[in-house]
Amino acid sequence: MPLRQQEAVGGPNDVHTLLVDDRYLLVQIGPSNIPNGHKIIPAESYLVSPRGTRYTVEVEPHQFDIEQKFPYIRERVYRCDASGGRVHSWSNGVWRVHLAVDNAGIRSAIDQQIKFWTFFYNPLFHGPPN
Repeated sequence: MPLRQQEAVGGPNDVHTLLVDDRYLLVQIGPSNIPNGHKIIPAESYLVSPRGTRYTVEVEPHQFDIEQKFPYIRERVYRCDASGGRVHSWSNGVWRVHLAVDNAGIRSAIDQQIKFWTFFYNPLFHGPPN
């Protein structure tokens, strides 16, 4: 059974990302107990694959956070190809994430590196999960 793993290998500690179903990055900037003042600017943000391919992004609010009325609304960052279509598979290796962010009229950039890899769990070799 393939289990997707990830680890932040560079970038600020207050930026949290999670790859969801190999479809999008769920992004949280700062603490989750206060409203989100950070807005990602898609036109100035991009992703770079381990092979050096640059991708544009689409951003939308995380619907679950809205439905649950959480104070912090995380954002989904989708990777898009040259024609603007969403790409749903992320290769193993270190990805570079460049997010242009607006916070109350103050623009900044967040650069982060995330390593993805696949661990193949086999109960015959690894035993039952704990």
